[in-house]
Amino acid sequence: QGQLVGVLTDGDLRRAFHRGLAMQGPVAAAMTRTPRTAARETLAAELLGLMNEKRITSLFVVEAGRPYYCPYAVVCSDSLAQLLLLVVSKVGLMTRWAVASGGAG
Repeated sequence: QGQLVGVLTDGDLRRAFHRGLAMQGPVAAAMTRTPRTAARETLAAELLGLMNEKRITSLFVVEAGRPYYCPYAVVCSDSLAQLLLLVVSKVGLMTRWAVASGGAG
């Protein structure tokens, strides 16, 4: 139906394992049913800030006002941080910059 129904992350898998859920079980038993989303107009730096604030490593890019309808992309914090570092190095805004990313789980 073109709707995002959930996401299964490495953290979800670790938590499922610790709860004793079998790895042969359905994905729905372990997945996050309301994954984080952001509008496609959101700036890359804002996305990284949101990920750090929420302690997540990925989120879905969607159309504003339709958070669970047909995502445009999945953004991972590692890829986003690399992109921001590349842009910063090309523009020369900073000489040194550190980005820390990590997720709960």
